[in-house]
Amino acid sequence: MGDFRMAFGENPNKVANIVKAQRTFLEEIYHPVIDAFPNLTRTGECIVQDVSPKIATLTIKKLPEKFRSTLETEYRTLTNTPYGKEVEYSRGPHLTKATSQALTRIVGEAALTQSVKGFFTAGLTRSFRYVGEKVYKRFK
Repeated sequence: MGDFRMAFGENPNKVANIVKAQRTFLEEIYHPVIDAFPNLTRTGECIVQDVSPKIATLTIKKLPEKFRSTLETEYRTLTNTPYGKEVEYSRGPHLTKATSQALTRIVGEAALTQSVKGFFTAGLTRSFRYVGEKVYKRFK
């Protein structure tokens, strides 16, 4: 989401493949994190989340500053919430879209910066060869 390189140069299932292969390891790592959230409850292999506006707002306040502020800007725009007024997040299409837009913006900026730096570090010839190999592999 947001990384333009994923549109043409990477396997579209890359993340799903990584998660599937590392599921047990990831569950081991994130088990304590999930248990630390008061709005998450485990029922077997499923995780159920309390999505009330109060809990959503408290959860969002715990997110990293850059993401939280970008999300707030996107959410205010979508819901016409004026600045100076406390934002109360409610689950629904506005929060889903604001989250998607915030992630796209943050990831997109980082991906673009990384790509530009890569061209300068590796040089144009090696960079274009690398991109060509990725595109070939993607559509093979």
